[in-house]
Amino acid sequence: MGGGWPRNPGRRYRATRHNVGFRVVDRLAARWDVAVEREAHRALVGEARRAGERVLLVKPQTWMNESGEALASLARF
Repeated sequence: MGGGWPRNPGRRYRATRHNVGFRVVDRLAARWDVAVEREAHRALVGEARRAGERVLLVKPQTWMNESGEALASLARF
């Protein structure tokens, strides 16, 4: 997995809505000082505690059209 492209790759898609989720996760991870690097369920995952709740920051390591597979697997877990 290590650093794959779950978002659409290339300059053409860099600033599009297809990649906005990863940018949000990156900003939250930086703000909360969370590493999003543990490999699990075809995704990179980081964990934080916010207001007493467990929060997972997730970057699926699949193409955008297949990201539901990684998220469904994580939700079942």
